[in-house]
Amino acid sequence: MNSVASAGLRRPGDGDRAIRVAPELALLGLTAAAVVGMGRLFANGSFLGPVLLAAGLSHATAALCRRRGLGLPLTTVVSAAVLALFVIWVIEPARVTHGLPGADAWRAVGHDLQRAWRQFGDVVAPVKPARGFVLAAVIVTWADGLVADWAAFRLGATFEAAVPSFTLFLFGAILGANRHRLPYAALYLAAVLVFVLAVRVARGAESTWFERGLRQGPPSMARAGTVLAVASVLTGVVVGPRLPGADRPPVIDWRHHENQSAPRVTVSPLVDIRARLVNQTDIEVFTVQSNQRAYWRLTSLDNFDGQVWGSHGSYRSAGNTLPSDVRSRATARDVTQQYAVEALSSIWLPGAYRPAGYAGAPHAPGVSFDPDSASLLTDAPTSTGLTYRVRSELAALTRPELEAVAGGGPGNLRQHYLELPSGFPTHISDLAARIVARATTPYAKALALQNYLRTRYAYSLDVPPGHDDNAMERFLFVSRRGYCEQFAGTYAAMARSVGLPSRVAVGFTPGVLARDGKYHVSGRYAHAWPEVYVDGFGWVAFEPTPGRGAPGAEAYTGIPEQQAAPATRDVPEPTPATVPQTIPAGGSVPTTEPLGRELQAGGHHHRHPSWPGRLEAAAAAVASAALLWGAGVPLAKRRRRARRRAAATDPTRRTLVAWEEASEALAAAGTGRRSSETPSEYARRAATAERLPPGALEQLAAAASAATWSASGVSQDVETRAVEGARLVGHALAARATAWERLLRQLDPRPLLTRSARPADDRPVARRAA
Repeated sequence: MNSVASAGLRRPGDGDRAIRVAPELALLGLTAAAVVGMGRLFANGSFLGPVLLAAGLSHATAALCRRRGLGLPLTTVVSAAVLALFVIWVIEPARVTHGLPGADAWRAVGHDLQRAWRQFGDVVAPVKPARGFVLAAVIVTWADGLVADWAAFRLGATFEAAVPSFTLFLFGAILGANRHRLPYAALYLAAVLVFVLAVRVARGAESTWFERGLRQGPPSMARAGTVLAVASVLTGVVVGPRLPGADRPPVIDWRHHENQSAPRVTVSPLVDIRARLVNQTDIEVFTVQSNQRAYWRLTSLDNFDGQVWGSHGSYRSAGNTLPSDVRSRATARDVTQQYAVEALSSIWLPGAYRPAGYAGAPHAPGVSFDPDSASLLTDAPTSTGLTYRVRSELAALTRPELEAVAGGGPGNLRQHYLELPSGFPTHISDLAARIVARATTPYAKALALQNYLRTRYAYSLDVPPGHDDNAMERFLFVSRRGYCEQFAGTYAAMARSVGLPSRVAVGFTPGVLARDGKYHVSGRYAHAWPEVYVDGFGWVAFEPTPGRGAPGAEAYTGIPEQQAAPATRDVPEPTPATVPQTIPAGGSVPTTEPLGRELQAGGHHHRHPSWPGRLEAAAAAVASAALLWGAGVPLAKRRRRARRRAAATDPTRRTLVAWEEASEALAAAGTGRRSSETPSEYARRAATAERLPPGALEQLAAAASAATWSASGVSQDVETRAVEGARLVGHALAARATAWERLLRQLDPRPLLTRSARPADDRPVARRAA
């Protein structure tokens, strides 16, 4: 069967070797175009080298095995072996000993794939090309090449051969960043057209959509196809974006991007802490260049409903100077930071507390600022890919000045930041009251809560996530273990219960200062900490989490600077680089955000869709398309067959319809008619190839020839035999096919894309003499 199916591309008379090899090279180009389209998934192009090399080797291995006469099962085994060697030698070369892979190499491959799978659910494109992601791309691309070669050159199915690469391209389009859409689409469309053209030229078959009337051979076909391919791509690229309505929002926005003028709803960043600490521990989320270490703060959460800490902020356009609702008597130092966000996947922008100025890159998305929470918010769906500068005023607080404060702050502020849900566990409030019983000032109470949690509870990630009432009780009275989510959330709730206005801040510890003079911040440095309002000094950070300590806070917390241990691959810390200390005039970023936009975070909200969320939407769309395809194509075929039979009003035309239906069934089975064959020649070859009942197809071919050339047409008896012959051919083909093959034939749309074929040499049916 394989030799018969592939004969359409490799029979004598197809032309020289270049024409026969052209479809293979064009198929490789199609896979390469899909790989290039994956650039929307990655932050840089370093993945292209190994993945393109994998595509080339996959196609070369499949072609070599096919030419050596190996069947598909053995070809798959050989291809898998070559893939294994490629992965070890190219992706994991450090694990190879004397050119041979050992157990460590395979463990490294499994570890990288597992890490990539865990990270897949939490990161949003474009991502840094981590080894696990590149390895997954190599494996998928390799499988693409093997399946595409099988479909194109063993089954002779041009349409099916493009499906693997299209799936790869669609994956990148669905999950990738919203950039370079037009160039990638144009490149892939051009590759598809080149592949179809190369197959048509190599087969020497007639094409009803551009070859009719061309009889000068493959060169003429190639020239005509090239002209149409170029015209199609240019039309799509130049005319498509300029059509009316092309710039309007989609009817169904599967990416779920919210309208920027509407309230934006996102999950509380405190809920994401554990995912960053565990699943994104080694993913670099951003870098910051600063001449002073600090906690890089995202936002603060001021509402606790018993389930989750969240916030409701009023965001306004951010500019060179950021307003403040809090006045502090503390001495402050201006510190300017330069940020480059790589994979943060957050709508909040990091910045040292308290931000006083902002400047973004030209043409960057707008940024808004909430004075109450001191949070910067991007108008884009995510901050990933942004570069910007923040000027912050870092307060230098001391124990004596905080101890001297006796009041608790303004009444309206206290009312909001002391609020706890009804039914808050009384034994938590009682414990907090006992802890601060001997403290006489707000600062002393805050310090007592901090020291109690730091000294009597252990840091551990081996606990369930959550900071609701039940999680607090489990943390305080049962496990006595947790991470920053439990320490910060519990501290803030306990502080409110004893009269301290409190909230939860979320951000990152400093990270590692590298030789490039920048702090490199990965997921392992994600952190949350409480802030307590001290009258006259504003919001003051405390640190109840063991093993953590804010830079510059030791003077009043008594905790030296601490953070998570860096990974072993992190570089040592050199002398900090100098960062300009001013934001240039006119550095504000224009924004289309309406003034007073409300942001809601926490509670039962939706986050900006990560990859699994997009996959669910994409899967629903693909499933809907599959259902429409599965119902629509067979229905369209039945309607076409019924209309064609209804249009055949005499025995001659009904005989020709029977021949045409038999020819379509044979082509769907993989034995299509060659342009140089007469009906009888085709019938003899097809009957042998498909092992049809003796004489059935030959009689049908003879009847079709008579119907074509006879001046008087054919009789009703000839028509009856022709219709019966077509029925026998159809039944024989269906009986020999597997259930899967019958399903594919039912769903094959290609017969719908061509006009009714004429029986011989494109000559019109002879009519009776007038």
